[in-house]
Amino acid sequence: MVMICIGTLLMGSAIIPLSIDDSIATVRGCDIACMAAPWLFVMGFSIAFAAISSKIWRINRLFNSGFRKVMVKERDVLIPFGTLLGLNVIFLLVWTTLDPLRWTRTPIPGEGSDTY
Repeated sequence: MVMICIGTLLMGSAIIPLSIDDSIATVRGCDIACMAAPWLFVMGFSIAFAAISSKIWRINRLFNSGFRKVMVKERDVLIPFGTLLGLNVIFLLVWTTLDPLRWTRTPIPGEGSDTY
C-alpha cells in the first residue's frame, strides 16, 4: 500500500516542474524542469503499477492454490518490480541523453508582448 501511495505522490508531483518558466528560473533550469516532469510521472506510474500488479499476482496465486497456505517471497514480487523500473530508467536515460525536452517561449499571435 505504501508503494502505491509513493507512486501516486510522484505522479502527482510531476505537475510542479511544469509550473516553472523563465520568470523564476534560467533557461537551463527550465530545460531541466521540462525533462523532470516525464521522469516523475513515469517513475511514479511504474512504482504504483508494479505494486498493484504484485498484489494481484499474490491474490491469483492464492486462488489458484485452492486456498491452501502459499508462500510468496519478497524476491518473487521484487523481480517484476525491478525489471519494470529498470526498463523505464533505461528508456528515460536514452531519451534524456539523445533528445531531451527543451523549454521555449512561443508568442501568441494577436496578444502583443504579453505571452503568459
